[in-house]
Amino acid sequence: MNKHLKVSLILNSSLVVIFVFGTITSLLSWQWMGIDGNLTPETHNFLWFFTVDSNIFLAISALILVIFEVLILLNKRKDIPHWVYVVKYVATCTTTLTLMTVILYLSPLLGLNFWKLFLNNNLFFHLISPVIGIVSLIFFEAKEKMSWKVSFLSLVPMGLYSIFYITNVYTHLNNGQVDPKYDFYYFASKGIFITCVMIIVMLVITYGSAIGLYYLREIRRKKLTQNK
Repeated sequence: MNKHLKVSLILNSSLVVIFVFGTITSLLSWQWMGIDGNLTPETHNFLWFFTVDSNIFLAISALILVIFEVLILLNKRKDIPHWVYVVKYVATCTTTLTLMTVILYLSPLLGLNFWKLFLNNNLFFHLISPVIGIVSLIFFEAKEKMSWKVSFLSLVPMGLYSIFYITNVYTHLNNGQVDPKYDFYYFASKGIFITCVMIIVMLVITYGSAIGLYYLREIRRKKLTQNK
């Protein structure tokens, strides 16, 4: 189990480092891949994007876990509090939603230009960080048993973001029309009804991925328990 702790420490530390690097390059509009066309939010609306918010959440949860893991390795603590695992689980659910949205929704919208979703900092925020979060959660953070009811907590971030998104779009109408600057996920361009339908679909996908992650983690936890 000590080996799992060390691997988890490495993976979660990498999440923090990747987030810091990705944020800096995004805010500076540094296209380090040397290719024009990345979908980078402007500095003033950086926090408008669920991609950014979910990665902030994941990085913070990873940092908290890293702190406790270091304390254990230094013999300053014997275990990690249950709430730390819950927070990391919920954060991983949010970046998993980001990954699924990119693959199932945004990529088809962009067609042959889907590769722009994986350029520069978006390579981290849309793909690498979500995948690391999933791998870390399932394979190296499955020691602690969690109730399946924690899966409902995954709806909170998306629910709050939905309220912000709808409010931001409909309080910035341009001559009564939805402004693409604010409807950057193209949810509201077809009217309020379609907007609500899209939000409901996103919540369903959120919970579906959350319960999927929960049971994958449980399978891994039971396997680890049997191998003791």
